[in-house]
Amino acid sequence: MVKAPTVLVTGGQGFVGRHLVAALLDQGYGVIEYNREGGEVRRGAEYHHQVIRGELSDWARFLEVLSNVDVDAIIHTAGQSHPAVSLDAPLGTVVANIDGTMAVLEAARQNHVRRVVLMSSECAYGVCLEPEVDESHPLAPTTPYGVTKATIDLMAHVYRTRYAVDVMSLRISQVYGPGQRLPEDVHDMLRCAIDRRPYRLSSGRDQKVQLVHVQDVVQGLIKAAQIGVHRSTVYNITGGEQVTLGDLAQMVRALVPDAVMELGEGLLGYDRQGLFSLRRAHEELGYVPQVSLEQGLASYHHWLTEHEF
Repeated sequence: MVKAPTVLVTGGQGFVGRHLVAALLDQGYGVIEYNREGGEVRRGAEYHHQVIRGELSDWARFLEVLSNVDVDAIIHTAGQSHPAVSLDAPLGTVVANIDGTMAVLEAARQNHVRRVVLMSSECAYGVCLEPEVDESHPLAPTTPYGVTKATIDLMAHVYRTRYAVDVMSLRISQVYGPGQRLPEDVHDMLRCAIDRRPYRLSSGRDQKVQLVHVQDVVQGLIKAAQIGVHRSTVYNITGGEQVTLGDLAQMVRALVPDAVMELGEGLLGYDRQGLFSLRRAHEELGYVPQVSLEQGLASYHHWLTEHEF
């Protein structure tokens, strides 16, 4: 009997991590979570699921844990995951994202893990006004968070070329979906609409955003983790659509007709960016977005009528 591949997931109790762990188990993978907090183990003869508590800052513990388990890949989802938060806590963001990622990469190198997948971000690019943005675009981040993501992308390349650790970094756009607890446009608009509270912004109606449903992020992470030869180190992962916040408000009104959405004209402080190219992710990973924005909004709206987040 062939042993199912085992994936170690850091941050398995986080927003993306929870969805990722559930999807891996449903697809027959063994899963080991390494989390700051404990978590419920999925039980049953068909599941190989283990939860280990620990901090990535405790380098010695993480190295020991990894040396005592047999994993085929690591998917690193732990870290500080919001650019606005990084403006208030730049040092904490650097420690969580750069030091934490270095712990993962170095432990993988010393234990000969075959594949490491990192979560990077659209924020690594900064402002890029070309109509289409591919992975060759220069990195010019504008927030501490973006700097950490650009740094891990560069370090991924170093570990791939200097140490032969097969690392891939996914540059992911704004993620929405069930379980998102951090401030995020889709959640905030839907939450206000469902709660019959007005959603108001003094400006921002013309701000463009690229949204991706958490299920598509999980799809991209799993495809990247699958053992095989991949030519590249970085891949864009988005939902394939770009809309303004004004467009998004109109879509929310279609779901909740009496929703009060008042957005002034102009932009917010987000990086202005062109539409991300998914050509490389499609050709090399087989990634194609499965959840359209219309579908994702409808399902998320239904979820939020029964859940706070």
